[in-house]
Amino acid sequence: MKVSSGSSPNLRVSKGIRAAAAIAVLYAVLLLIFGALVVKVELTPGSPAQWAFSQSPRAGVDLILLPGFILLGAAALLVGARRATKGLGCGLLVAPFALIFVFGTVGEIVDIVGTATPGSDAIGALILLGAGLPLWLARSAFAEWARRLRQVQWFGKSSAK
Repeated sequence: MKVSSGSSPNLRVSKGIRAAAAIAVLYAVLLLIFGALVVKVELTPGSPAQWAFSQSPRAGVDLILLPGFILLGAAALLVGARRATKGLGCGLLVAPFALIFVFGTVGEIVDIVGTATPGSDAIGALILLGAGLPLWLARSAFAEWARRLRQVQWFGKSSAK
């Protein structure tokens, strides 16, 4: 199968992909709520964040960086969910969850070995479950997308074997 690099083959949209996309939308909404709370705390006069910003020479960068990453993450989740439900590939749907899962797993291991409270461990486990579930639901579609991506002709050279 020869596919030009400018087009994306339509993939079958399974129930698993639809469920993973719904979880991605929920994650994006929760991420935006969290981002709004972060900005509120950062801008509240007299808060510890305000004191820390007054001591930091790069306070403006710190004030923009975390909310900016939060907006970027929410946008990636929403665009990934839309692309996946339209059959345009699920790479952008899977990538944010894979990052959360990989870094979260390392963080949870450190927390469990360290001095984290059982409540903190439970919250981390729920976050990992929330990130792992869409990965598990999208596994077959991601495998098909990756197989088709290997067949794309990149810069005039076929990578299909």
